[in-house]
Amino acid sequence: MKTIEVKCYHCGSEKYNFYDTENGFNLVKCLDCGLLYVNPCPIQEEIDLGAKTGLHQGQEDFDMTGNFSPNKVEKYLHI
Repeated sequence: MKTIEVKCYHCGSEKYNFYDTENGFNLVKCLDCGLLYVNPCPIQEEIDLGAKTGLHQGQEDFDMTGNFSPNKVEKYLHI
């Protein structure tokens, strides 16, 4: 997965502390405004694909509780 370093989405600060991690993604806390955000974050194409399919990439695959349905993608895109 390709990632990019980002600044705080709220205040634009580049100063942050590590907060937590899950499945290869780091959650950081902005030292200026306190916003929690993922950094580095996936590139926009990866985010778009995950939003369209509901299947976000990470270091490992998680067990799914439901089944993927392409028909639902069209429905939700319409909504």
